[in-house]
Amino acid sequence: MASDGVEMDVEVNMNFITKDYGLVILAVVSGCILNWVLQLRVGYMRFKHKVNPPATMDETIPEFNTTQRVYMNSVEAMPIFVSLTSLSGIAYPIPAAVLAFIWVIFRIVYVLGYTFNPNYRVPGFLGSLAMLWALGILAIITAAKLLGA
Repeated sequence: MASDGVEMDVEVNMNFITKDYGLVILAVVSGCILNWVLQLRVGYMRFKHKVNPPATMDETIPEFNTTQRVYMNSVEAMPIFVSLTSLSGIAYPIPAAVLAFIWVIFRIVYVLGYTFNPNYRVPGFLGSLAMLWALGILAIITAAKLLGA
């Protein structure tokens, strides 16, 4: 019942989500797992180098700084990744999942490149950026399809 005493009958139609949307969910979860691994790496580096929170950088410990920066960059990208993947997957679940899994692979390339030499981060960064652009375009196409355009 609504607050004014009027009874409301609300039905949620979940038929718009296809079975293939499960792949979208798995792709998003794979991105989350990557972030959890990166978070654990930061924790390990804090312990190894005795860098206590809330410190986020220590100019005397490049290994810790690199690990922290890789993690924070991935955290910054996650809201865009999750949003675009979830939205584009409504109408195009398989292409969205494929793009999202490729994004995760490029993020791993980014992490490995940045970890060994910050100059090597560029291929992974550009690849993951391209996947976000592709997911963004797919999300716009999804919106147009839902609007009947």
